[in-house]
Amino acid sequence: MVAGALFVNPGSVGLAYDRHQPEDDFKLTPVAEYALLTAGESGISVEFRRVPYSLEELIEVTRASGRPHGEDYVRDWRPV
Repeated sequence: MVAGALFVNPGSVGLAYDRHQPEDDFKLTPVAEYALLTAGESGISVEFRRVPYSLEELIEVTRASGRPHGEDYVRDWRPV
């Protein structure tokens, strides 16, 4: 709560990472992170979710796309 308002940072769907990893070995994590907010008579609840996706498929699609600097992008990921 900040100034009476609820702020929620669910993470990222496309660029999630483990914030506890060493900075000199930073890698993205192939998961989609999101949150479900539920409001009802008993108040507000927040449920955080993480859904893994295929790093191999992401790498394959990236390489096939012809994306500029695609190999640099591929090196930024760490398998789950």
